[in-house]
Amino acid sequence: MEKTVKAELILENGARFRGSAFGYIKETVGEVVFTTGMTGYQETLTDPSFAGQIVTMTYPLIGNYGINLEDMESRKPFLKGFIVREKCDVPNNWRCEMELDGFLKQNKIMGLEGIDTRALTRVLRDNGTMRGIITTRFDDLTSSQIRQKFDTYSNQYAVKETTCEAPYTINGKGTHLAVLDCGIKQGILRDLSKRGCKLSVFPAYTSAEEILSVNPDAIFLGNRDALFNHSLRLINLFFKILFQFFFDLFLIWAVRRKEKLSPAHRKQRTITCPFRNIEVDRQ
Repeated sequence: MEKTVKAELILENGARFRGSAFGYIKETVGEVVFTTGMTGYQETLTDPSFAGQIVTMTYPLIGNYGINLEDMESRKPFLKGFIVREKCDVPNNWRCEMELDGFLKQNKIMGLEGIDTRALTRVLRDNGTMRGIITTRFDDLTSSQIRQKFDTYSNQYAVKETTCEAPYTINGKGTHLAVLDCGIKQGILRDLSKRGCKLSVFPAYTSAEEILSVNPDAIFLGNRDALFNHSLRLINLFFKILFQFFFDLFLIWAVRRKEKLSPAHRKQRTITCPFRNIEVDRQ
């Protein structure tokens, strides 16, 4: 039996939650968010939208049906940490291929269990999403060291990390979509494919000329949300395509994008709402 390693989540507002470390035990820093799903923890773990973040599960028992490699939403998980009330060490499901703990170790993700995740969720609801540290050195870190870790944390390369490495095509006989992969979930591609769409998938930083060379019926942007606002290259690409086809009523579909691109392109500031789902203008 493995020895229990104590660890602590330290939030930038000073709140602390002490529990036990599991998975890949190495100090990690990220934006702390929560999800209230009762099932689908594997989809959450592998959702590229959570890249660079520490995800809290509010449902009390996680890992009870294990991990199977068929339900991955991306080629690997990109989150920085995973917080649960209780992890299941003995999963029971005919599709189970490995335990949650082993999956986190394999992908070098630190986990934290044994804290009151609903109390943490209330803190995040009252104060908004904030940065946090999961560490085993909670008695040794000074306040200045903690502040330095928060200040040096950046998630600006999440799109680059999660996008596909090369273009590829999913054949179909229906609408031809050029998909700009900014960290898109595989479930979205599966759903579009089931509806007969032909999908030409491109890495996020593909040129407008290369995307338009396949003569798509529409452009589909997915799936980074809050971080998309910080990538001027993606914003400029979007408006280059938009401008070229504006008078042809060219259709552009965007997943969780519409309210983010316009203010950024107009050089207005945007703010993230407390729970990271949408952004609004701040005049």
